[in-house]
Amino acid sequence: MMIKNGRFGSGVPDANWGLNDGVGDRVFTQHIDFGEDLSDVPAVVMGITELESTFDPIRVAVEPKNINLRGFDAEIRTWSDTHVLSCSGFWLASTS
Repeated sequence: MMIKNGRFGSGVPDANWGLNDGVGDRVFTQHIDFGEDLSDVPAVVMGITELESTFDPIRVAVEPKNINLRGFDAEIRTWSDTHVLSCSGFWLASTS
């Protein structure tokens, strides 16, 4: 078994952020590199530790995408008229 962990996140003023304006589905993606190839494709979980928004209700989701031996894409998503100023958290990857 191998376990890797780290942090993800971003927000204003990152030019690629884009979750702080507009309406409808919007996504920010941050690539996470494990630093070394793992022996198997891991299971990845993500958790939010910080979220800043001026809207109520706050609509936000985080999900690992494109998981492989080298890393994954951490996706932060919002929808409707919610504006997210920043979001960050942790990730944990584990092989069996």
